[in-house]
Amino acid sequence: MTRYIDTHCHPYFDSFDADRDAVLDRAVADGAEAMILVGVDDATNARVIEIAAKRPECFVALGFHPHSAHLAPADFDARIASAAAAFKKTVAVGEVGLDYFKSEASREVQIGVFDRAIDLAGRLNLPVVVHSRDAFDDTMERLEAGQKRHPALKALFHCYTYGPQELERVLAAGFVVSFSGIVTFKNAAALQEAARRVPSDRYVVETDAPYLAPVPHRGERNEPSWVRLVAAKVAELRGENLDRVLSDTTRNARAFFRLPSA
Repeated sequence: MTRYIDTHCHPYFDSFDADRDAVLDRAVADGAEAMILVGVDDATNARVIEIAAKRPECFVALGFHPHSAHLAPADFDARIASAAAAFKKTVAVGEVGLDYFKSEASREVQIGVFDRAIDLAGRLNLPVVVHSRDAFDDTMERLEAGQKRHPALKALFHCYTYGPQELERVLAAGFVVSFSGIVTFKNAAALQEAARRVPSDRYVVETDAPYLAPVPHRGERNEPSWVRLVAAKVAELRGENLDRVLSDTTRNARAFFRLPSA
């Protein structure tokens, strides 16, 4: 069985309360080598650490989502730094970024939090997991400015939703993209073209569970084991077999997050 890594999931949500361990066990039985549990604020950063401390296959990213940027405490970056120092399975800063679609936080506030998160990632020598929706140019400007301050900065566009034109700029900066269940949706033509074109060493896969369940489960609660369905669609788009996509994305995820080999 070819192994895989779900590079982005949120199994702390209430929808998993009745069967959280069973969901994670199911993914491991299906071939999950690792899962990156992603926090979005103080409370969920604590929850992902709590879950990952009990699960050898789980690692964490600690961040402050742009939807909650206006609620970020003045010392949010110091809190993340402290938690990361205490919990050695912290592999990234994130989820952080910009969302101009529906966030209650102003653009100015989002940019301020994002800039501080980028600097935090640079100081901690950790990659940054980026949320970007309807905000591509500003996202890239902030990341490219961050690269000037921190030349070794690595960034992953979580749940990539842009097209091939934007992909060129992402790749030129040395960044990586992640495909979610959206790539299986019928109305995702531009995204699917990006999946065809991305080099084999510059992308990973994710579920974003419990959100964005892939076809044929669209509208259901998503779970990490369904990352295989995402990978299968990417394989179809690229004219490759599933094992090739799973092998490539697992290798890429290990390298990006500096995960131990299974």
